[in-house]
Amino acid sequence: MVKIYVKLKKLPYFSKFDIISTLGTHEWVANTVLKIFSELHLIKKAKDGFIFKSQTKTDLTQSKTYQDIFEKKKTIDWLYHSTNQEIKHYLEGKNGL
Repeated sequence: MVKIYVKLKKLPYFSKFDIISTLGTHEWVANTVLKIFSELHLIKKAKDGFIFKSQTKTDLTQSKTYQDIFEKKKTIDWLYHSTNQEIKHYLEGKNGL
C-alpha cells in the first residue's frame, strides 16, 4: 500500500484507471485502494478523479477494509499451509461435525 501511495502522491489527481494502469493491477485492487484511502480521509473526490487532501502520516491498518482483507489473508494462508486433518479437526471443533 505504501508503494501505491507514493506513486499516486506524485500525480496532481488520479482516477481508478490511473491506479490500474500505473500499477498494472486489477480493478478490484484499485477499488480497494480507493476505499481504504477514503476511510482514512486521505483523499477527496475531484472533478475527474481524486486528490490527496492529507499530508499527515497515517497508519493504513486503521482502515476497516484493510483489517478485513488482512484477516481474510490470514485465513487463506492458514488453509493453504494446513493439512486436511488440521482443517477437519478445526471444522469439527467449530461446528460439532
